Amino acid sequence: MAGPMNGRARGMKPKVKNPMKIFKRLTAYVFQYYKFHYLAVIALIFVSVLANVKGTLFMKNLIDDYITPFLMTETPDFTPLANAIRRVAVFYGVGIVSTYAYNRIMVNVTQGTLRSLRDDLFAHMERLPVKYFDTHAHGDIMSVYTNDIDTLRQMISQSIPQVINSGDHDYQCIRQHAHLKYSAYAGHACHGSGHDLKFQGGCRTKREIFSGTAEKSGSGERVY
Repeated sequence: MAGPMNGRARGMKPKVKNPMKIFKRLTAYVFQYYKFHYLAVIALIFVSVLANVKGTLFMKNLIDDYITPFLMTETPDFTPLANAIRRVAVFYGVGIVSTYAYNRIMVNVTQGTLRSLRDDLFAHMERLPVKYFDTHAHGDIMSVYTNDIDTLRQMISQSIPQVINSGDHDYQCIRQHAHLKYSAYAGHACHGSGHDLKFQGGCRTKREIFSGTAEKSGSGERVY
């Protein structure tokens, strides 16, 4: 008679062959019950990341647009700086509210999804033949309901939002960096073209002066 030890050895977990397939199945399962909730979470993550990036970029504007001009004036006006600080406070406030909101929604999504998984898993095991329970250790069966489900909980509530958060953060940083680099390049080009025009104008003036001097010299007039 086959005993429970004829199945997989205790403590050994099968290696995942196709993790992306499992990820797609899990995502489809979550969207089946909480589609709009998860879309709201993704939108709130984007808002939270954008607000944090905007707040971080304020440090550059703080030095270039406010502190440096203040050092060059005897009576600086702090009103623009106060307004900018208020805007940054609003950005950070929106980021905090968005982070709290998507974490709060994810609690409901995660717990609801795990409850549905346990219910579907128990209904599936009720249809299994007795041979399955004879060839699998009871601890391994219970581990499916505890350890495996808890692993899915961590993936749904932490890993997936963190991946979205990190990806969006990297995208926003790259976009802002490219925008700043393009602005600096455009400003340098405009400054360079203005300098060239000024240089050309100076050369033209010198040519006119020397041309006039040569004409006067050719007419026999004394040039001082």
